[in-house]
Amino acid sequence: MSLRDKIPSNVEAISGEIASVASLPRNDVLRRSSTAAMPHVLGALIPRRLSDFDYSLPKARVAQFAPEERTSARLMVIDRSTAAVQHKQFSDLADYFNAGDVLVLNDTKVMPARLFARRKTGGRVELLLLKELAADRGEWEVLVRPSGRVRVGEHIHVGTDHELAAELLSESDYGTGIRRVRFHSKSSVKEMLAQFGRIPLPPYIDREDTTADRELYQTVFAKHLGAVASPTAGLHFSKGLLEQLTLKGVEVLCVTLHVGYGTFQPVTAEDLSRHRMYQEQFEVSSLTAERVNRAKREGRPITACGTTVVRTLESAVGANPCAVWSSAGWALVRTVLRGWRGVRPRTVGQTRGSVPTYRINPIRGTTNLFIYPPYTFKVPDRLITNFHLPKSTLLMLTSAFAGHELLMRAYREAIQEKYRFYSYGDAMLIL
Repeated sequence: MSLRDKIPSNVEAISGEIASVASLPRNDVLRRSSTAAMPHVLGALIPRRLSDFDYSLPKARVAQFAPEERTSARLMVIDRSTAAVQHKQFSDLADYFNAGDVLVLNDTKVMPARLFARRKTGGRVELLLLKELAADRGEWEVLVRPSGRVRVGEHIHVGTDHELAAELLSESDYGTGIRRVRFHSKSSVKEMLAQFGRIPLPPYIDREDTTADRELYQTVFAKHLGAVASPTAGLHFSKGLLEQLTLKGVEVLCVTLHVGYGTFQPVTAEDLSRHRMYQEQFEVSSLTAERVNRAKREGRPITACGTTVVRTLESAVGANPCAVWSSAGWALVRTVLRGWRGVRPRTVGQTRGSVPTYRINPIRGTTNLFIYPPYTFKVPDRLITNFHLPKSTLLMLTSAFAGHELLMRAYREAIQEKYRFYSYGDAMLIL
């Protein structure tokens, strides 16, 4: 079968649109190349609805425990330029790095943020502490389950001697179960978490957390306490593997994004443009920003470890979205192909005649950046990630990076090859 036979018939119709766009001024190109402006052209090629991100996974493929050795996880390697898929071990990761390459990690640290409380009636209430709102008043944003039964003003208690009391200050936020809670105790809330808190394993891990999870659900480079879920792509790294990469000349950098409700909140809108993510706290240091920008200028590839790193880097990009492509037609082709076959476009710094105008800034703030196809990535060139839940924002970001059809084919192959999925599961490297 020839390449022409593999191209959908409506791509020929697109060629006319590309030709007409190629000669437009830059600002007109940016407007014309958006999917909102051209739904008739891109609608059939780019996944844009929730149902496009569904797939069936046998329950046996959901990893319930971490592997005994972090680097013993399997590694699926996807090459976007050839659509080839290889099956490796995570211990082979250094083979895909050269001296001067950059690896960016998320150094957030998971809090023992899960508490079990009792109402005066004896009913059990689960609390997942998401974000500290006012340290001096002990107020937190908390996911309460079951939320509807606990009234505003009610006090619930943690510990056999009621060492910690929680006062509900607000109703549920838009039916999510997220509420404002004030804690009362002789010690700080974080001290109480250290005493009574449990590791917040995700619900698809169908067991209670154990002492081992306090270590294994934490990356070896975790530093800044504040996450309620682990940046799980980083769980596969051992100190030995990081040392191996460093000795090879790989530049290992860190950013921080405290994984919160925004990362794992369910997507309910069929139209993805209607989904709004919760804010999550993030930080990019001056050192990381300087070294990432230098690598981009020099054309050295940036590998993001995990979707949280991608969102952090993209959230830190400066506001200069012009002049990245010297050819306006290529800007449109890139958008079309990324949502179609997973064809790997050249990145900024590698494109013939392009000008690398995107920079990341040192920043500390919050982000609710929701990445789904089509999306032009400005910083990362490669991605390490796990296998994600159907209809999740993490799967949508990975689809935007890899190309939807290529990624879904890789997922089908992973199921057939009995890969382990989700937080404690195997990994994927997208080149």
